[in-house]
Amino acid sequence: QGSTGGTVRYITNNPSFDGFNGEIGASGSSMKDGDTSSEVKAILNIPVIDDRLAFRLAASYKDRGGWIDQPDIDKQDVNDTQASYVRLKMLWQASDDLTVNTMMLRSRSDSGSSNVANIRGADGDTYYRTVIANDSLLANTDQTDENDIYNITVNYDLGFATLTSSSSHLDIKNYQSSISALVGQDPSSNFGAISLRATNESKGFAQEVRLASADSGNALNWLVGAFYSDTEFLNKTDDIGFFFNGFGGFIGGSELFVTSKSTAIFANVGYDLSEQLTLTVGARYFEDDQTKGQNPASDSESFYHLSPKISVSYALSDDASIYASIAEGFRSGGFNNFGLGSYDAETVRTYEVGAKASLLNNRLSVAGALFHSQYLDYQGSDIINVALNQFATINPGEVEMQGFEFSTQFSVSEQFSIGLSGHYLDTEFVKIADPTTSPFNLGDPVNYTPNYSYAFNARYDFEWSFGAEGFALLDYNRQDGSVLTNHTLFPGAPFTSDPTSLVNAQLGAQWQSFSVRLFGKNITNERDITMPAPGNTFTQNAPRSWGVNVAYKF
Repeated sequence: QGSTGGTVRYITNNPSFDGFNGEIGASGSSMKDGDTSSEVKAILNIPVIDDRLAFRLAASYKDRGGWIDQPDIDKQDVNDTQASYVRLKMLWQASDDLTVNTMMLRSRSDSGSSNVANIRGADGDTYYRTVIANDSLLANTDQTDENDIYNITVNYDLGFATLTSSSSHLDIKNYQSSISALVGQDPSSNFGAISLRATNESKGFAQEVRLASADSGNALNWLVGAFYSDTEFLNKTDDIGFFFNGFGGFIGGSELFVTSKSTAIFANVGYDLSEQLTLTVGARYFEDDQTKGQNPASDSESFYHLSPKISVSYALSDDASIYASIAEGFRSGGFNNFGLGSYDAETVRTYEVGAKASLLNNRLSVAGALFHSQYLDYQGSDIINVALNQFATINPGEVEMQGFEFSTQFSVSEQFSIGLSGHYLDTEFVKIADPTTSPFNLGDPVNYTPNYSYAFNARYDFEWSFGAEGFALLDYNRQDGSVLTNHTLFPGAPFTSDPTSLVNAQLGAQWQSFSVRLFGKNITNERDITMPAPGNTFTQNAPRSWGVNVAYKF
């Protein structure tokens, strides 16, 4: 919900009735100018009643080494993380027609600091300085993340259609003991801004019901459904202040509490006009009622939109097709913190044409698309206070984006395969809502949007001399830098980041049940800043690391 740039969906394996099986594994690695890392994990598939009830358990514990130092207290690798993860899924085949799937996901992590630095040294590496408040000890920089997600999905086969009900509950929390910004670069003095005890929490309930026609080979297929969610969002900071060598004062904290109740109804109909040509039309009507509770004032806003979609696809053969689509997207407005007002909803209309094909007896797969998107009331980010690193969401105007994306994978032989994928994106503001106050000008690109990226991979499968199946894998990806523009606060040239490249490699051996894998991440030790930022907020990829992973399947 609210994703205008696409969504990556991770679909984990469901339980199986095919017997007790699983996998256990462990890995360890060492990082250049950083700490060591280790991880243990286990997966169990547990049938309980033949063809009726089964469970699947996945669990892991990771101790990831840090790589950012705190020079004020001569502490190294402060951003280390200890993380645990448990996921339990149940499959209950209550009858031939009724299936019940449940999932419980729980993850916890404790870090010595976030992965963001506020000093960049002459060596190109980044560091984190902590501001001293009221001549006390350096503030704690610990960070805690807690995620709990529960879901139950029920499918009932009605014969002509399948009725699905999906119910979810989530509770996501992030807590940071302190955040230091605009710190001094001179090690002989300590000054800057500090905020204490920052909390972000999202929790709520979501329910979706849909009815989808059976895949019976008819020319007509359809889907109808409804969605409801009730969520709460909390953003709170206990205190914010400025200090110089331990002396200064706090100016108070901030709190934003928002509730959102949203509903939607949607439908999608596809019809085969011929054996090759298919027409699909759909629409989604969405309403979102939000209430801000921020003592002593409160406010409420409602957002609603009807989003249509139409697409046509043509099968050139059993293994190749082309398509064209026009679709609208919608993202609700909302409320800003720090006593600022609300911002409007954003809509986008996208025109897209593309093709997909599997060629040379399935040895070559290709896909590509051209697209043009028009954003109304684009939701942009505006820096309102550099010292406190405070941002607000605004609607600066209209934006157009156009570009293309592609992916290919080719099996050169039974042992060797290569792949290439990438994208190009051009963005610009084509209309400014209020030129007298806007941080953007006509023609400016959208912040934090790289113009291009591409990735290459190569895999070679072979036989080791000691009877094991082996493989070697290399992947390389490169991403263009991006810009950060704000003419209100920074009249000069926009902040830019350089292109970054990552090289990873793996070398493995596989016996029937046992495998070992050597891996290297960021082999070239790419340390350029990945995102542009004013002042001193720096993000980098983790330094080069080498490691080994072992696993046993049973």
